[in-house]
This record gives sequence, C-alpha cells and structure tokens, in this order.
Amino acid sequence: MTHAVLLVDDDVEILEMFRKLLRREPYEIEVAAGSEQAFEILASRRIAVVVSDERMPGMSGTELLSRIQLEYPDAMRLMLTGQSSVDVAMRAINDGQVYRFLLKPVRASELGSAIRDALDEWSLRHASEASLERVHRREAALAELESQWEGLTQIERDETGAIVVPEGTNDLERALREAESHARSRRR
Repeated sequence: MTHAVLLVDDDVEILEMFRKLLRREPYEIEVAAGSEQAFEILASRRIAVVVSDERMPGMSGTELLSRIQLEYPDAMRLMLTGQSSVDVAMRAINDGQVYRFLLKPVRASELGSAIRDALDEWSLRHASEASLERVHRREAALAELESQWEGLTQIERDETGAIVVPEGTNDLERALREAESHARSRRR
C-alpha cells in the first residue's frame, strides 16, 4: 500500500520543488497552497503524514497542525519553518503534537528521511491497532462459542495431552471426542 504525504506551504514554487525532489520516494505526494486546500485534501483521502510550513497567511502552520491533530489524529505531523524561534517550536510540539520540527532551508535527503521515519511510526501504530482489533475479534468469537457451548473454552488436558471431558456434557463431549479423533488421524 502506498501512503500519501501532504505538503502544505503558501509558496507554490517551494511545493513544486519539494514534489520534484521527493518524486523517487516510496509514497505519494499531495500539495496544498494553504490550510483550506489542505483540509479539502484531508477530507478526500487518507493522509499518513502532513508537512506544513509555519508562516502562511490566514492560518499558521502551528494552528493548522493543531486542528489536524484534533480532526485527523492518526496523521503524523511535521513542521517546516524558516523561523528558529523556541516559541514556535514549543507551540508546534505542544499544540499540534508535532512528530518532527525541521528548519528551512532543509535538504531533500533530510526531509525525505523525516517523512520516511514518520511513515514508519504511522505504520507501527496502525499495525498495533490492527493486532488489537484481531485480539478483540478473537475474544468476541470465544465468548460467542462459550455462550453456545458452555465450558468449550476451558479445556483441561491430562498428562498425555488428551482433552479431559467433564461428566454430563454430552454435546461438548461428542464435539471434543470428534476433534480428538480428527487430531489422532492427522498424526498418523
């Protein structure tokens, strides 16, 4: 799956330069010449990483990334600025929960590396979420089985590894004996 990266800057020439410099990277590049266009793109497709300039008319990069953090919290956010102000960095990190803060002029290799790192983090977070979802589905399936076949999920084995079936559980006993028989025939 190819991930999408959104670059936001009011300077169209800078956006096109970044698009050209990053064309060989293993992700799709979207560009937005301001916050309004950025939100249109975010609403139309899943964006894994947003890289925003700080100084833009209308809405600063810090404000943009803060709003993205609220509306699209799974998007990784990077700040790119020509200002090296501690105040700007603190606001970006605290308000926008920025993953990385880069200073202009930035080398294409540095920007590409920062974006790849953010994509790796994004992928790890989503892999963890997918694993957790599988665990929840498995637990729900086990609970459903347990509600239909009481005791099915509490399997006891003897010293040989055979399943011990409690007395008085005819349906369960039959199902377990069939499973044990099937397992023995597969071992032969």
